[in-house]
Amino acid sequence: MKKLTGLAAGVLAVLALVVPSSAAAHGFPRHCGDQNTRGYGWYNLEAYRVACSTAREVAKNHTHGRNTGDWKCDDDQIGPETSKASCTRNKNGRHQHLRFVYGA
Repeated sequence: MKKLTGLAAGVLAVLALVVPSSAAAHGFPRHCGDQNTRGYGWYNLEAYRVACSTAREVAKNHTHGRNTGDWKCDDDQIGPETSKASCTRNKNGRHQHLRFVYGA
């Protein structure tokens, strides 16, 4: 029974390493965090088929009204000083999507 438990633990450890990377590749969200600032900024950033570094740059630019390149962003106001953004683009035949909340 101990061998089986050890084997099961080994299999689970391998799966833990493999599943997050395959999940991200198949469109499950990457949780890219919050802007590290006080007051006005973005938070709860999720990226689908996008690197977090790219997602953070798009969120930063959109939040401050700057050009987001080939990303198209739509906003919905969800509070007096808070909006939710959803940004999309197609790159190399792949749909990429990110979403985040921003405001004060």
